[in-house]
Amino acid sequence: MLTPTVQAQTTMTALKLKSLEVLLRNNVRRSRYATHKNTTQLYMALQALEEQIREMMQCKICLDDKDTQKQLPCQHTLCLECLNSLKVADSKYKCPLCLRELFVPNGGFESLPDSLFTKQLASIVQQTELARKASEAAETITSADSSAQGKPEGRS
Repeated sequence: MLTPTVQAQTTMTALKLKSLEVLLRNNVRRSRYATHKNTTQLYMALQALEEQIREMMQCKICLDDKDTQKQLPCQHTLCLECLNSLKVADSKYKCPLCLRELFVPNGGFESLPDSLFTKQLASIVQQTELARKASEAAETITSADSSAQGKPEGRS
């Protein structure tokens, strides 16, 4: 279960991303001759947000994007490889991020729950990629329509 803070972060990130996607789609749909500058600015904002999301998905120790992110009892997330490299004494270890002393679960680090937060972020990134492809396809169609009608792009 996600903490209220993590849930709020996930929700805010998803809302920002969805807003940018809607703006991008509406910009292309609103005017078949949408200005290239506005579309470029929206793409840049979307890419910056995507980069922030990808950074949030990284293991905080090795900085890799791994599918095996595990959630510690202190709510931090680390990849399984980094967890397995931690020093364990008497079934105890310290979170490398907050230094809180924690107990190794009976089944080892593998039995820790997967991080729902990183799974949700991965889903957002996947949706963004699909939205980008759809927007690019719509923009291509718009460009083709304007060329076929003999009107220069960016003019009504």
